[in-house]
Amino acid sequence: PTKYTREDQLLLAEVDNAHERLSGNATAAILTREYELFSNEEFSRLSNISVAHLYRLRQSPFYLNQTSPSRKPSHPPVNMGNGAALIHKADRGSSGSTPSIKET
Repeated sequence: PTKYTREDQLLLAEVDNAHERLSGNATAAILTREYELFSNEEFSRLSNISVAHLYRLRQSPFYLNQTSPSRKPSHPPVNMGNGAALIHKADRGSSGSTPSIKET
């Protein structure tokens, strides 16, 4: 017997599209809150879904047809520095106790 209906899978896809597919734990928390806190009856079955079953539903062909394609991160690339390298104690000899920065 199927516990989760096509409507449940569609609802999960809508939640995932709205939140850009969060982790299973975060999504399960949203589903639970929708039912318990906001009394949204359409979330009644999904409110108790296990994270493992949530991931199984996410792999179903029906769900995959309902979701947005994955997007690249929208944040800008991180600048990893200006090329300065830390000189370790072994590289410094005995000239001091604190590491210094050497431009490369």
